[in-house]
Amino acid sequence: MLFWHHQVYVIDFLQQLLPYNDFRFYKLSLANVVELAKKIEISYVPEPLESGEKIREYYENNEYDKIEQHLSRNLIATRWLYQMMATKKIIDYSTKKEKPLFQIMKDLGITN
Repeated sequence: MLFWHHQVYVIDFLQQLLPYNDFRFYKLSLANVVELAKKIEISYVPEPLESGEKIREYYENNEYDKIEQHLSRNLIATRWLYQMMATKKIIDYSTKKEKPLFQIMKDLGITN
């Protein structure tokens, strides 16, 4: 899916991966996609990401610096996905294995 926003093209990688996950959002989080890329050995992978569920905890504890760090890591990971064409490599891997992504993640021990 392509959006035009402030003269920048944005491709929603979760939408792009849906057909390779039996059209389910199940397990298609940024953290899981980055972890999957790491497991299938796509060159450099950014540091591991936390679940977005931690944001509420940080907010309730007034840990705004941790929220900022979390969002910064997400932006770095998202940019990396685009630059490394990681979604294409993940799609190729899923096609080769003939399994939906959530099953591949389960097989590789990705539990988020």
